[in-house]
Amino acid sequence: MKTILALTLALLIWNASAEAADLLVAPDGTGPYTTIQDALDNIGLNDTVVLMAGTYSGPDNRNMYSDGTTTIRPQFPGDEVIIDLQGSAADPAYGITVHDGTLTLEGLTFRHSYGLNGSAVRVIA
Repeated sequence: MKTILALTLALLIWNASAEAADLLVAPDGTGPYTTIQDALDNIGLNDTVVLMAGTYSGPDNRNMYSDGTTTIRPQFPGDEVIIDLQGSAADPAYGITVHDGTLTLEGLTFRHSYGLNGSAVRVIA
């Protein structure tokens, strides 16, 4: 009986952890995740980074990194979401580097990338 109970509990925990979640980020840092990179650092299998409408800039909203299957999208269709990388000759910047993964970007605008390796998305194979 203990074995069946333990197996049932393990299956329930596994099933709950397999469900996808939306990791919500607000441009002013007041969301459950304070920056886009914060959400990317905590993303799980099948999770989505969801951005509230507005402009994202500053540390951890530029030069970001993802190494898994990731989707980043606005909270609602039609929301204006701008990621201002604030790149310049003195301070080069890119949007996000993807390494060994799949990145899906929906409805986002990247602005002001700068540098030889700078762009909205860098892919490292």
